[in-house]
Amino acid sequence: MRGATEAVKRATLQNGNVTVKVIEAGNRSVCGSGLIDAVAEMLRVGIIRENGKLLNKEEYLHTCPAEYRGLVDRLETKNDMNCFVLVPEEQSQNGQKIYM
Repeated sequence: MRGATEAVKRATLQNGNVTVKVIEAGNRSVCGSGLIDAVAEMLRVGIIRENGKLLNKEEYLHTCPAEYRGLVDRLETKNDMNCFVLVPEEQSQNGQKIYM
């Protein structure tokens, strides 16, 4: 999504929590800067490997630092693909999860 109202523009992963900042109000999708932020943060905390592989729950649980264990619950497998839940459905504007 372009950088418009309700787009996630920034993401931070700290102490096992995900914090997102949106343009104005809501959480409907992710704009380019939000995507770059989220991927950079996921790489920093080890959810994404340097080769681009996004880890599943079990892989991350075995390798993550203790302070990031809270992020394990954000890892899901959907249609045989590893996903990271950036915004859970209860925080989303349309009631659907926003996945990376």
